[in-house]
Amino acid sequence: MIRLFLVLGLAWHLARDPWIGRDKAQHLALSFIVTSAADYTLARQGKPLAYRQRVSLGLSFSLGLLKEAHDALRPGGSGFSPKDLLADAIGCALAWALYP
Repeated sequence: MIRLFLVLGLAWHLARDPWIGRDKAQHLALSFIVTSAADYTLARQGKPLAYRQRVSLGLSFSLGLLKEAHDALRPGGSGFSPKDLLADAIGCALAWALYP
């Protein structure tokens, strides 16, 4: 993980994207779906709530972070977007707020 951040620090560029748009809705929706699906699967397996939260949130947010790393490092990519990560975090939070 430290290597990923070092590579990002050397090669990344920030995206110049708006705060609101289709891309943000897609990030929010996908994070909501991944978080909810992971939690549902773990709940069916009888896992405790704290474990389900850690795994589902970690999985969903990690996917968002990897997507942003890809955007930052890909030649001609859109760049690393903290705004997209915020949309991911909101999607995760909504999943837990609506379906605890």
